[in-house]
Amino acid sequence: MRNLAFLCSGLLAAAPLTLRANEAQTYEAFIDYAGQICPGHSKERTTPGIRNVKIEALQVLAKRGYFLCPDRRIENPGAVVWYADPGVFEWNPESPASVKALREITDKLTRSEDFPNALTVWDAGGKEMKNQTVPAFEPRMPPMRDRLQLIVR
Repeated sequence: MRNLAFLCSGLLAAAPLTLRANEAQTYEAFIDYAGQICPGHSKERTTPGIRNVKIEALQVLAKRGYFLCPDRRIENPGAVVWYADPGVFEWNPESPASVKALREITDKLTRSEDFPNALTVWDAGGKEMKNQTVPAFEPRMPPMRDRLQLIVR
């Protein structure tokens, strides 16, 4: 009985390590995928923004085949842009307000799973902005949503 208790405690102690490994893999998959899709990608620009997004939000985004791209062309310092087609969030990686807004907006939308059907822009406070001009999203290559879902599973 004592050995069984020891074995169980060891298994329970290892569970968080496995969870953390899966979380790390999810973050790395999103960063790698951004490198293939995002025109403004560099590991230095992309990593802080993606790692700031909650893991639960990334899992929902992966399930839907959506992705995240940094874009220094976004002029509003706190803005986050949603391109409904092809399903991408962009933020200005040089703006801490934009990185923070990305986390809050993705968290809110992935909890409700109610994503806008059209181009949407939010300010740093998460308030939707109207009549905004933003740069067009031009992917390096067409997104392969199924591939992201397989990578993150």
